[in-house]
Amino acid sequence: MAWNRFDGHDKNMLPGHSDDHTADIGRLRVTYHHNYFNGTNQRDPRVRFGDGAHVVDNHYRDIDSYGVATTVDAGAILEANYFENVDEPVHIGEGNSEDGRLIAIGNHLVNSGEALENGGFSTSLPYSFPVDEASRIAPIASGGAGASQPVQPQPTVAAPRGRRCSSAPWGLSRTYFGAGIANAIRWTLRSLVYRGF
Repeated sequence: MAWNRFDGHDKNMLPGHSDDHTADIGRLRVTYHHNYFNGTNQRDPRVRFGDGAHVVDNHYRDIDSYGVATTVDAGAILEANYFENVDEPVHIGEGNSEDGRLIAIGNHLVNSGEALENGGFSTSLPYSFPVDEASRIAPIASGGAGASQPVQPQPTVAAPRGRRCSSAPWGLSRTYFGAGIANAIRWTLRSLVYRGF
Protein backbone atom coordinates (compact mmCIF):
# COMPACT_ATOMS: atom_id res chain seq x y z
CA MET A 1 0.00 0.00 0.00
CA ALA A 2 1.62 3.21 -1.12
CA TRP A 3 0.93 6.94 -1.18
CA ASN A 4 -2.46 6.78 0.61
CA ARG A 5 -4.01 9.33 2.93
CA PHE A 6 -6.14 8.37 5.94
CA ASP A 7 -7.99 11.13 7.81
CA GLY A 8 -9.88 10.58 11.08
CA HIS A 9 -10.60 6.85 10.71
CA ASP A 10 -10.87 4.48 13.66
CA LYS A 11 -9.57 1.16 12.28
CA ASN A 12 -7.56 1.31 9.06
CA MET A 13 -5.68 -1.88 8.13
CA LEU A 14 -5.81 -5.42 9.47
CA PRO A 15 -3.77 -8.00 7.60
CA GLY A 16 -4.67 -11.27 9.33
CA HIS A 17 -8.35 -10.99 10.24
CA SER A 18 -8.44 -13.46 13.15
CA ASP A 19 -6.14 -14.94 15.78
CA ASP A 20 -7.50 -18.37 14.81
CA HIS A 21 -7.04 -18.13 11.03
CA THR A 22 -3.72 -19.97 10.85
CA ALA A 23 -3.99 -20.35 7.05
CA ASP A 24 -2.49 -16.83 6.93
CA ILE A 25 0.83 -18.01 8.36
CA GLY A 26 3.62 -17.19 5.93
CA ARG A 27 1.29 -15.54 3.38
CA LEU A 28 0.95 -11.96 4.58
CA ARG A 29 3.98 -10.12 3.21
CA VAL A 30 2.83 -6.55 2.86
CA THR A 31 4.71 -3.28 2.45
CA TYR A 32 3.25 0.07 3.54
CA HIS A 33 5.19 3.09 2.33
CA HIS A 34 4.72 6.84 2.01
CA ASN A 35 1.24 6.83 3.57
CA TYR A 36 -0.12 9.72 5.64
CA PHE A 37 -2.09 8.79 8.78
CA ASN A 38 -3.70 11.99 10.03
CA GLY A 39 -5.81 11.91 13.21
CA THR A 40 -6.57 8.21 12.93
CA ASN A 41 -7.17 6.00 15.95
CA GLN A 42 -5.51 2.61 15.40
CA ARG A 43 -4.47 -0.20 13.03
CA ASP A 44 -2.06 1.75 10.90
CA PRO A 45 -1.63 -1.30 10.45
CA ARG A 46 -2.28 -4.04 13.02
CA VAL A 47 -0.60 -7.20 11.72
CA ARG A 48 -1.24 -10.87 12.51
CA PHE A 49 0.89 -13.73 11.15
CA GLY A 50 2.62 -11.52 8.54
CA ASP A 51 6.32 -12.19 8.85
CA GLY A 52 8.30 -9.30 7.43
CA ALA A 53 5.52 -6.73 7.11
CA HIS A 54 7.52 -3.67 6.03
CA VAL A 55 6.17 -0.37 7.39
CA VAL A 56 8.50 2.25 5.93
CA ASP A 57 8.57 5.99 5.17
CA ASN A 58 5.09 6.78 6.57
CA HIS A 59 3.94 9.93 8.38
CA TYR A 60 1.85 9.40 11.55
CA ARG A 61 0.28 12.60 12.93
CA ASP A 62 -2.01 13.06 15.96
CA ILE A 63 -2.83 9.36 16.37
CA ASP A 64 -5.33 8.76 19.19
CA SER A 65 -4.65 5.17 20.32
CA TYR A 66 -1.62 3.60 18.61
CA GLY A 67 0.14 3.56 15.26
CA VAL A 68 1.34 0.03 14.46
CA ALA A 69 0.46 -3.18 16.33
CA THR A 70 2.12 -6.54 15.91
CA THR A 71 0.31 -9.61 17.20
CA VAL A 72 0.05 -13.40 16.87
CA ASP A 73 3.43 -14.34 15.40
CA ALA A 74 3.67 -11.31 13.11
CA GLY A 75 7.05 -9.80 12.39
CA ALA A 76 6.92 -6.10 11.53
CA ILE A 77 9.83 -3.98 10.33
CA LEU A 78 9.14 -0.37 11.37
CA GLU A 79 11.65 1.66 9.38
CA ALA A 80 12.24 5.38 8.78
CA ASN A 81 8.75 6.55 9.79
CA TYR A 82 7.92 10.02 11.11
CA PHE A 83 5.76 10.01 14.27
CA GLU A 84 4.32 13.38 15.32
CA ASN A 85 2.15 13.68 18.46
CA VAL A 86 1.72 9.91 18.81
CA ASP A 87 1.75 8.78 22.45
CA GLU A 88 2.03 5.10 21.51
CA PRO A 89 3.67 4.57 18.11
CA VAL A 90 3.70 0.79 18.67
CA HIS A 91 1.65 -1.84 20.48
CA ILE A 92 3.26 -5.22 21.00
CA GLY A 93 0.16 -7.40 21.25
CA GLU A 94 -3.30 -5.86 21.22
CA GLY A 95 -6.53 -6.75 22.98
CA ASN A 96 -6.47 -10.49 23.74
CA SER A 97 -4.03 -11.27 20.91
CA GLU A 98 -0.60 -12.67 21.70
CA ASP A 99 2.46 -10.52 21.18
CA GLY A 100 4.06 -10.25 17.78
CA ARG A 101 7.61 -9.22 16.94
CA LEU A 102 8.82 -5.82 15.83
CA ILE A 103 12.16 -4.35 14.87
CA ALA A 104 12.38 -0.54 14.78
CA ILE A 105 15.01 1.00 12.51
CA GLY A 106 15.75 4.73 12.29
CA ASN A 107 12.30 6.20 13.05
CA HIS A 108 11.89 9.91 13.87
CA LEU A 109 9.78 10.73 16.95
CA VAL A 110 8.47 14.25 17.57
CA ASN A 111 6.46 14.73 20.77
CA SER A 112 5.82 10.97 20.67
CA GLY A 113 6.38 7.88 22.78
CA GLU A 114 8.94 5.17 22.20
CA ALA A 115 8.88 2.80 19.22
CA LEU A 116 8.98 -0.43 21.22
CA GLU A 117 10.73 -3.53 19.92
CA ASN A 118 10.07 -7.20 20.65
CA GLY A 119 11.86 -10.35 19.54
CA GLY A 120 13.95 -10.85 16.46
CA PHE A 121 13.58 -12.13 12.91
CA SER A 122 15.19 -11.63 9.54
CA THR A 123 14.84 -8.14 8.10
CA SER A 124 15.87 -9.24 4.61
CA LEU A 125 13.26 -8.34 2.02
CA PRO A 126 12.49 -9.89 -1.39
CA TYR A 127 13.04 -6.49 -3.05
CA SER A 128 15.32 -3.50 -2.83
CA PHE A 129 13.81 -0.26 -1.62
CA PRO A 130 15.38 3.21 -1.40
CA VAL A 131 14.52 4.40 2.11
CA ASP A 132 14.03 8.13 2.67
CA GLU A 133 15.54 9.71 5.78
CA ALA A 134 12.93 9.56 8.57
CA SER A 135 13.36 13.21 9.61
CA ARG A 136 12.37 14.28 6.06
CA ILE A 137 9.26 12.06 5.65
CA ALA A 138 6.57 14.42 7.02
CA PRO A 139 6.40 16.81 4.03
CA ILE A 140 7.09 14.02 1.53
CA ALA A 141 4.28 11.70 2.67
CA SER A 142 1.72 14.31 3.76
CA GLY A 143 2.37 16.40 0.65
CA GLY A 144 2.34 13.50 -1.80
CA ALA A 145 -0.25 11.05 -0.46
CA GLY A 146 -3.84 10.93 -1.68
CA ALA A 147 -5.87 10.36 -4.83
CA SER A 148 -5.54 13.92 -6.14
CA GLN A 149 -1.75 13.92 -6.01
CA PRO A 150 0.49 13.09 -8.98
CA VAL A 151 1.55 9.44 -9.10
CA GLN A 152 4.89 8.83 -7.40
CA PRO A 153 7.42 6.41 -8.87
CA GLN A 154 7.12 2.93 -7.35
CA PRO A 155 10.01 0.53 -6.79
CA THR A 156 10.28 -2.63 -8.82
CA VAL A 157 10.24 -5.67 -6.58
CA ALA A 158 11.34 -9.25 -6.98
CA ALA A 159 8.47 -11.70 -6.67
CA PRO A 160 8.82 -14.74 -4.42
CA ARG A 161 9.27 -18.26 -5.83
CA GLY A 162 10.36 -17.04 -9.27
CA ARG A 163 7.11 -15.31 -10.26
CA ARG A 164 7.37 -12.18 -12.35
CA CYS A 165 6.59 -8.96 -10.62
CA SER A 166 5.97 -5.66 -12.32
CA SER A 167 5.55 -3.08 -9.58
CA ALA A 168 5.26 -2.26 -5.88
CA PRO A 169 3.36 -4.46 -3.40
CA TRP A 170 -0.24 -5.44 -4.13
CA GLY A 171 -0.77 -3.02 -7.01
CA LEU A 172 -2.78 -0.42 -5.10
CA SER A 173 -1.74 3.18 -5.02
CA ARG A 174 -3.13 6.65 -4.57
CA THR A 175 -6.11 6.01 -2.34
CA TYR A 176 -7.75 8.67 -0.22
CA PHE A 177 -9.62 7.48 2.86
CA GLY A 178 -11.39 10.51 4.31
CA ALA A 179 -13.74 10.56 7.26
CA GLY A 180 -17.34 10.01 6.18
CA ILE A 181 -16.60 8.80 2.67
CA ALA A 182 -16.00 5.12 3.37
CA ASN A 183 -18.43 4.09 0.59
CA ALA A 184 -16.94 6.50 -1.91
CA ILE A 185 -13.35 5.34 -1.88
CA ARG A 186 -11.51 5.88 -5.11
CA TRP A 187 -9.08 3.07 -5.83
CA THR A 188 -6.52 3.47 -8.52
CA LEU A 189 -5.32 0.05 -9.55
CA ARG A 190 -1.79 -0.19 -10.77
CA SER A 191 -0.56 -2.99 -12.98
CA LEU A 192 -0.96 -6.47 -11.58
CA VAL A 193 1.83 -7.30 -9.21
CA TYR A 194 2.11 -11.02 -9.67
CA ARG A 195 1.74 -12.68 -13.03
CA GLY A 196 1.41 -16.37 -13.64
CA PHE A 197 -0.89 -17.39 -10.78
